[in-house]
Amino acid sequence: MSVNIFKKRHPAVANIFASVKSPKKILLIPIDYAKSTHKVLFINGDGDQCRAPFDVHNTNAGFEFLLESIKRTCKKRRIAAKHVIIGGEGLPCFARNFIHALDKHFLILNIHAKEAKEMRQTEQASTDKLDLVGIAKSMLHGSGKPIGKQRFMQNNIGNDDDISLGAPVYEELFADQVPLQILTRHRAKLVLDRTGCSNRIHTLTDQLFPGFLDAKSPLSAFSTASVELMKAPNFSAQHVAKAKPRNLSNNLKEWGTHQPEESALRLIEMAKDSLSSAPSISPNLQIALASQVIHYEGLKKSISHIEAHLHASLVSSPASLLLSLPGIGVVLAAGIYAELGSNLALRPLTELCSYSGIIPRVKQSGGPDKPAKAGKVRKPANRILKNYLVRAAMKMHAFGPPHLQEAYQQLKANGQHADFIIARRLLRSFKYMMIHQTIYLPPGLRQLSEADPAQLTNHLNDTREKIAAKWHRTSQAQEAMSSDHPLGRWWETVTSGVAQLRSEEFESLTIH
Repeated sequence: MSVNIFKKRHPAVANIFASVKSPKKILLIPIDYAKSTHKVLFINGDGDQCRAPFDVHNTNAGFEFLLESIKRTCKKRRIAAKHVIIGGEGLPCFARNFIHALDKHFLILNIHAKEAKEMRQTEQASTDKLDLVGIAKSMLHGSGKPIGKQRFMQNNIGNDDDISLGAPVYEELFADQVPLQILTRHRAKLVLDRTGCSNRIHTLTDQLFPGFLDAKSPLSAFSTASVELMKAPNFSAQHVAKAKPRNLSNNLKEWGTHQPEESALRLIEMAKDSLSSAPSISPNLQIALASQVIHYEGLKKSISHIEAHLHASLVSSPASLLLSLPGIGVVLAAGIYAELGSNLALRPLTELCSYSGIIPRVKQSGGPDKPAKAGKVRKPANRILKNYLVRAAMKMHAFGPPHLQEAYQQLKANGQHADFIIARRLLRSFKYMMIHQTIYLPPGLRQLSEADPAQLTNHLNDTREKIAAKWHRTSQAQEAMSSDHPLGRWWETVTSGVAQLRSEEFESLTIH
């Protein structure tokens, strides 16, 4: 097997260049996306211009015009449609419908903005034509990665993993990745907004009622009772200090506070001991606080709405298998799957770690006797995915399987980057689970033929109960384990396999 030293050239692009007798039989179409009018250029694989830069409107008529132009050029130069490659810088939201229409016909590449900038003729100026040249040169150098459904048909799956699934199967298997990514990224932004909103509420509350949201307060921060009190138009330490214990206690009881009588007395004493804000600014502080609390409640409701849809989407998604790992919840599983998706199966583990930003740079020079040195993590990485994987690694420290908890503690004790190392181990496990459509099993149970049937049965029962508990806020736990979905199909396969392994002494054991 030949090895290509041009690692940046994606297998989908390399296959096209390898399948033609001459690069002139390849049509490269760099596009400089714009909100209303795109700039387009036609070149062949040698870099010769086939058509001067021209404008294409970001409309249905513009798409039809570009499609007809491509057909005429291919007919004139005898280029097959499968040898047409379209590339653009980034994936702007205003061009996604246009890209979606093109994706039905041709291979689409996403060119990194930094690479396109380096390929421009000058760094002192930036125009549509100069940007177009930068994109074109990047495509000629083999930069860019496929996007859209065409990547399943073009990908060279023959990498370091033994994968027997075909491209159409992958397309169906990971079809929900992009829709799920919309929800997970929107939820992440809402959570960020909620955090900013809660910080502003703390700032205002520290002036109106110092200590009200602190850990020593009788009311939990942002509980129903604390939110209702902060929404009151006259909320302040002075107002709470004058409240009658009985009335305040009744309100706290109505809002679900534990031990309302004691909490009311403690809150009044705390209010009497607090400094009051200046009377001239208190009314405006109260108005600002009430509006922030209402905004906070809206964000909280929006996040719950998104999470309900995440639960529903995860039921039929292969990402539901990730819930079998202790510490991985619905939001975390959905986030990891939405950022990786088919890459878990199609790309080598080393590339996934680099893309995730959880592996340091390695530098080695001065001859073979000089050891390699590990540097900082590369910056151009998927920071969203990096955050999810690091959070997953931290969950392993607290709730993960015993061997991962011990490994995390040992790495920390050795002064190593435990979060990154455990994240890489998890990424390897996630990759295996997605390829083989199975749940996580501890090392001692991964060989079914050698596993203790009693121990395996207990582990499977326990895993199923824990997976169901992660759907406790919805009514989809039973649906998730049906044979129509990945978890249910896995369950049927595994239970039948365990039944075959049972000996006579384990006949009384059953999987519920």
